[in-house]
Amino acid sequence: MKSNVTTHGSREFILGKKFYISSYLVLGINEKVTIGYNVMIADNFSLRDTDHKFDNINQKPISEKQPINKETRIELENYFQQDIKKTSALIDRKLEHWFKEIKFES
Repeated sequence: MKSNVTTHGSREFILGKKFYISSYLVLGINEKVTIGYNVMIADNFSLRDTDHKFDNINQKPISEKQPINKETRIELENYFQQDIKKTSALIDRKLEHWFKEIKFES
């Protein structure tokens, strides 16, 4: 196991034989994490056993939330317009489709 392995939580962590864990692994162990036999884990990997318990099962998922109102959208489009223009030039791609309410001026 290489350096820069970070663990969160204090539960059970089981390693099988012949494992290889590279740099910058983050382990979040709330209950139990098992890494089996002949396993290789690459750099910059995060492994967690987190259980997202929801108190209100009737709450709409984010995908079903109402869209942003028009006034707020205009304000945000104006605020980020210069950054989006710079990004467009940097990646050499047109991004005017990101704007719905204001006219994107190149």
